[in-house]
Amino acid sequence: MLWKLSDPFFSLVAFSVYSGIMGFVLLVIPGIVLPLVGVHDPINSWTFMLGFVLICSSFYYFASGLAASRHFAGLTVYTRFSAPLVCVGLYLTGHAPINFVILSLVDASGGMWTLLALRRTKEI
Repeated sequence: MLWKLSDPFFSLVAFSVYSGIMGFVLLVIPGIVLPLVGVHDPINSWTFMLGFVLICSSFYYFASGLAASRHFAGLTVYTRFSAPLVCVGLYLTGHAPINFVILSLVDASGGMWTLLALRRTKEI
């Protein structure tokens, strides 16, 4: 299947790859990568659990992208737009480094891509 960037379901598959890679990193090699993004907190079971959850969610994104699920694509726009809001809140309360806010912009950008693609195809 050959997709165009304007295809909202391609954006889901692309995000699934990003999410899967991030999950793999947190599950297998967090001690190498987390310091690179400014996280120097001790690695604990929650780090590995987050990696596992990201890998699991990447399967939902992937399957929904392949199935061209309009409903799922539309819902992801809201959740991905909320990522920067949550991360800014965590940063302002001292619970996350500024790098989390920057990484959350990847989520929001993916949400914008999906939203614009859905609107172009009259899917939302």
